[in-house]
Amino acid sequence: MRSLPAELVLRASRDRALRSPLRRTELGYGTAGAALHELALTGRITVAPDGILVCRAERCPDRAVDLALERLLFAERARGPRAWVERLGAELLDVTRAELLTRGLLVPVRRRMLGVVPVREYRPAAVRERDEGPAAEGPRREAWRDEVVTELLHAVRHPCRPRPVPAHTGPITDAVASAMKAATYRLAFPG
Repeated sequence: MRSLPAELVLRASRDRALRSPLRRTELGYGTAGAALHELALTGRITVAPDGILVCRAERCPDRAVDLALERLLFAERARGPRAWVERLGAELLDVTRAELLTRGLLVPVRRRMLGVVPVREYRPAAVRERDEGPAAEGPRREAWRDEVVTELLHAVRHPCRPRPVPAHTGPITDAVASAMKAATYRLAFPG
């Protein structure tokens, strides 16, 4: 079974608008939010709107999630979910993409924007991983994981639109949505 950050990046790579290099910051925020959700799901952290508390410090099987846990453990001071989403976004996105490239699930593609500017996108590979499936987890937990990824992708795609249904995923998804709105505001009104 893939981790939440890997699942989020793979789903985003299927969407042409989200795999654009121009959406790197937003996708990074979503990846950091997915890593924090994974840590909360496994009981390694407790999340409140004003701070994150590490409960268990054992290593995680996913490199991006393990890196997020390491950063939380060695932080100089406590921060809320939004600060961690903004701080960890780019680094966790790079680690997750590198892992998916290594496993052969993503392929880097070079193209030119407007026929001039060279860019690199990451598209899903045709090869599928064999050990996928909810056999190890119950259907309720699998549905919750799918809901988390869906809400994070909604926050990345539409930062200023409210979610169509009330969120059941708590302060981490709210932190991602808040960081996305702040990034959109900074882009719209620089200076």
